Amino acid sequence: MDMQVLEKDVQSHPDDYQWERAKRLGVCQPAIYHTLKRTNINFKKH
Repeated sequence: MDMQVLEKDVQSHPDDYQWERAKRLGVCQPAIYHTLKRTNINFKKH
């Protein structure tokens, strides 16, 4: 998974769930989880 693509997606859709990102980016939810954790991209779900 390209970290820059995920970072842009988080900026564009900060309140989305991981499964929503995964569906949009064509990957599985655990891939989103592990990439977010590895890159220390933090976001807060309201």
